[in-house]
Formats: sequence, structure tokens, C-alpha cells
Amino acid sequence: MHALSRPREAGIALVMAMIVLIILTLLGIAAIRASRLELRMSNNSQSRLSALEQAQSLADTVVSNPANIAIQPGTHYFFCFSSPAPYAPSNPPSPPFSSSGGCANYTVGSNSYSALGTISLPSAAGFGTMSGVVNPLPRNTYAQVLRNDPEFVPSTAVRPEETSGRSYDFASFSVMAGYDNSIPQDGSGNVASASQPAAGVSEVDEGLYVRQSKPTGVTYQ
Repeated sequence: MHALSRPREAGIALVMAMIVLIILTLLGIAAIRASRLELRMSNNSQSRLSALEQAQSLADTVVSNPANIAIQPGTHYFFCFSSPAPYAPSNPPSPPFSSSGGCANYTVGSNSYSALGTISLPSAAGFGTMSGVVNPLPRNTYAQVLRNDPEFVPSTAVRPEETSGRSYDFASFSVMAGYDNSIPQDGSGNVASASQPAAGVSEVDEGLYVRQSKPTGVTYQ
């Protein structure tokens, strides 16, 4: 009896060993997949944070130049910027950006908006710059500075504690700055390979008031 049971016991041990091996293999595969997922999530989070930093940096750079928030007569005019090829933003908002990447006049409802020019940026901004060109500009970014209604806002509306004779007023602007590398490109303007994943998308929208001396003859109801 004992002689006959030994092969059977050996067979059961082999089956159990195979089951344990399969379980360990499945656990290893699950661990690898979980590690890859965590790495992908970490990269995505880092990409979003990097894109937000790029967009905020561009917004800060834009408003730091008085030429970009110059007060012109009237409202509904804007200045804009879009990175040129081969590092143009993947999907800039339309309007105000045209399919060719430039700025275009547009209409929303009964309001017409006019492009007055291009946003002025330093030749070498302190963030993702384009190499190999005379005046490096931010990569994969876009920006717009829009003059809002009303034409002027009294100082008391911005600073309620103001009790002076309102010798100055404020002009209202909206600043939009974005970074979009959702479709990464190589140095020739072609869609990059899968080894170069998308590097995030982010947009910053801010409002600001620009003070100026009260125009002569302006009265309030």
C-alpha cells in the first residue's frame, strides 16, 4: 500500500507546486501592472503641474510688460500671442486664434472683438524656450489680453475705501495664458513618436485693473 501511494503523493505535490507557481506569476504580473499605472499617474500629475507652471509663467510675463496692457480708446480690443511652428500649441482656443495660429477678429453675440497686435515678450523668457532661432519664444503656448467693458471703472468700485475726488480710474482687462502640448511635435513640426508622450495642458485666466489718470471731462451718473 505504501509503495503504491508514493507516486500519487508526488503527483499531488507537483500539482500544488504548479498552482503556487501560477499564483506567484499572477501576483507578479499584477504588481508590474500596478507599478506601471502608478508611474503613468505620477507622470500625468507631473505633466499637469508643469503645464500649469508654464501657463502661469507666461501670464506673469505678459502682464509685467506695460505695452501688453496699454489703454486704448474703447473696449473689446485684444492683443494675442501663439507660439510659432514647429512648436505651436496643439489646440489653442478658437476664437481668438485661427487655424493658422494667428490672431483673428471675432464676434460673440452682438459684441465684436478686434485684434490690435501681438503680445510683446522678451527675447528669452525664463521658461520652455525655442532653441536654434534668433529670438527664442515660449514653446506650445498662447496668450490673450482683452479689454473689458465698461471703458473705465471708478476708483471707488475697485477700492471702496477710496474717498478722494476720483482723480484716477481703472481699465479692466482679462488675461488668458495657456500651455498645450497634447499633440507633441518634433523639431520639424511633425507629430512626434510614441516615445515622446504628451506633456500636459493647462490654462490660466486672470482679471486685472490698470490705473490711469481720470480723463478730462468724464462724469458719472
